[in-house]
Amino acid sequence: MRFKLFFKLKCLLLLFLGIQQGAKSQSYYFFDFDVKNADSSQVKNVAFLTLGIDGSSNARFKYKSLATREEHLVEQVFTDSSNINFKQSNSKRYLVSTGDPDFLQGNIDSNFPKFRISFIQKSDSNGVYFEPEGIDFLNDKNEWQTSLINEKQNKELSDLRKDKTILGYFFGENEPFYTYVDQLNSRGLDSDNLKSTFYLIAVVNTLDQSIGVTTQKDLKKIKETFSVLSSQLGIKYVEKTISGHDFNKKNVENAIKSLKVKDKDIIFFYYSGHGYRYSNDLSDFPRMSLRLQKEISLKENNLELEQVNNQLLAKKARVTIVLSDCCNENIGLPPSVGIGTLRPRAVGNTKEKLNIDNSKKLFFPNNRISLIIGAAEKNQLSSGNPELGGFYTNFFQSELIKNLYTNQENPSWINISLTAKNNTMRQALTALCGSNRCVQRAEVKFVIPQ
Repeated sequence: MRFKLFFKLKCLLLLFLGIQQGAKSQSYYFFDFDVKNADSSQVKNVAFLTLGIDGSSNARFKYKSLATREEHLVEQVFTDSSNINFKQSNSKRYLVSTGDPDFLQGNIDSNFPKFRISFIQKSDSNGVYFEPEGIDFLNDKNEWQTSLINEKQNKELSDLRKDKTILGYFFGENEPFYTYVDQLNSRGLDSDNLKSTFYLIAVVNTLDQSIGVTTQKDLKKIKETFSVLSSQLGIKYVEKTISGHDFNKKNVENAIKSLKVKDKDIIFFYYSGHGYRYSNDLSDFPRMSLRLQKEISLKENNLELEQVNNQLLAKKARVTIVLSDCCNENIGLPPSVGIGTLRPRAVGNTKEKLNIDNSKKLFFPNNRISLIIGAAEKNQLSSGNPELGGFYTNFFQSELIKNLYTNQENPSWINISLTAKNNTMRQALTALCGSNRCVQRAEVKFVIPQ
């Protein structure tokens, strides 16, 4: 298949936008690259790629056919190559086009090829990340051939807003993404919602040698996500972290008991550590192991997640979320470690703007909301790795950030939790549980507050 494209636009590579206290919610890439055909002719191509911090991505290509002179605008979904090849090298990764392209402008072009975008692994003080290295296309011999990238640049969301020419080249003025960028402003909460308090109770076993590196990643993500969010919303933030040598049952019980909550407040309870269940447990959710040494009685040093949820529901907050990222199987089984996602560099978020309408729907609903989540169903292990932390925590936080800081439509806790469930199921397959690929499905339950 011969790829015949032509367009005379000088393009940029737009890189790394997103928000995550250390990483942005989505990254945007403009590409100006040349493709060399079988007859040695070279054609210019222009593309805009959106990459999420969870590895999800799509791209828009705009080009003019040499044969028909027709201009095409095409949208294509891409997937992280780790979803296809579990045994690949972690140092180099690809985004590979998947599914049929969607021709938004122009007739369907049967010569439109498959693309893959190569990324190389790097690291800095914030951890591992990936940078784009090249763009390949599938040539008429069904072989991957490397194109020539002419120019790349790094821009922020504010740059897109200032330069509507770049934005408008790929998106219509009535499309959600264009509207979101165009209408970014400093709107905030009304005076009633500004009286709310965000309470975070984070219970994390950071000293266990088998999971401590992973749980520390989890703790950092959760704390930074909600402390920065609260600051941006302009509401009071109260954090109680139980970790290190303070990690014990008594401190958890005291933290819950001491909560003084008003009806407009928000409670988020988070646990990352060892989890388990007894064969006669009735709850679908795990028990949290709250001991630091195996010599200490497990029977006397655990709490049922559902029991904690019931205690917090009695506080009658407006929003109550209880999440545990732990196993839901016999205690003592080795942790399952999988491959991390292809993700951009961590760059900070102090200049980013909340989608205030989405924030209101999630944290300031008209009716009380309660959600309890266990990262694994009964008799399943929870997986992760030292780079990302727990997979469910990573994907839950990524999806939450996407809903808070982009033009994501129809934000809801059920969509966030179930999307994180699906992404975790996929990523868990990169880990081994015994001799088989791990199967991990989160347990998600909405509880109607009384």
